Amino acid sequence: MKKAAQASITSGVSAKDLQDRLSKLGDWLEWEPETVWAELERSGIAIRAYEKDKINAVKALLTTNAFWVDHLAFEKIAVALNDMDVSFDHYQNPSPGMLAKAIAEANSIRQVEFSEEVLKYIATVAFEDGLVVLPPPLDVAQESLDELTHPLIGSHLKGEIENAWTSARSSGFPESVYSNTVMGIQVAKMHAIQTYAGASA
Repeated sequence: MKKAAQASITSGVSAKDLQDRLSKLGDWLEWEPETVWAELERSGIAIRAYEKDKINAVKALLTTNAFWVDHLAFEKIAVALNDMDVSFDHYQNPSPGMLAKAIAEANSIRQVEFSEEVLKYIATVAFEDGLVVLPPPLDVAQESLDELTHPLIGSHLKGEIENAWTSARSSGFPESVYSNTVMGIQVAKMHAIQTYAGASA
C-alpha cells in the first residue's frame, strides 16, 4: 500500500536535519534533482516547488562554496532556506533576519569564509534596514557595514548602540529596553533578528 503523502519534508526543518533525512535515501548528492524527487515521491512524500528549492540549497551548501563567495547564490540559497520560492529573474531582497537564519543554517552544515562580495551584500541589506550594529551571525559583515554607516553617523553612535545591546543581553531583554529611541529601536531590531534566526545571543 502506498504511504500517505506527508505535508512537508522541509518546512520548518533545519538544513542539517534535512541533510540527515535526505541521506537516508542513499547517495542523493550524486543524483540528478529529478531522481531525488522521484525517490521522495516513491516514499509517499509530495514535493512542492519551494521544497525542491530548499533541497537544492542544502545540496549546494554541501557540494559548492557558492553561498559564501557569490552574492546572487547567497541570496537565492538564503531565500530557499527560509522556506520561500526562489526566483532567478530578479532580486528578492530577503530581510536581515532571513539572511541571519540562512547563515546560521549554513554554519550548522559547514563554515567557509565569506568573500568581500557577499559581505558587502549583507551590509547593504542591513544598511537599507537602518541597522548600525549587527548581531551574530550577521556580525561577520560588521566591517562592511561600518564602511557605509561611519561617513554618515561616525563611530560614537555605534558605540552607544553596542553598549545598549550588551546591557540588554545581560539583563535578559526586559521590555524597558525597547523604548522609542534610537537605542531602543536598534536593540529591538537586533533581538528580533536573533530570535528569528535562532542564533545565540
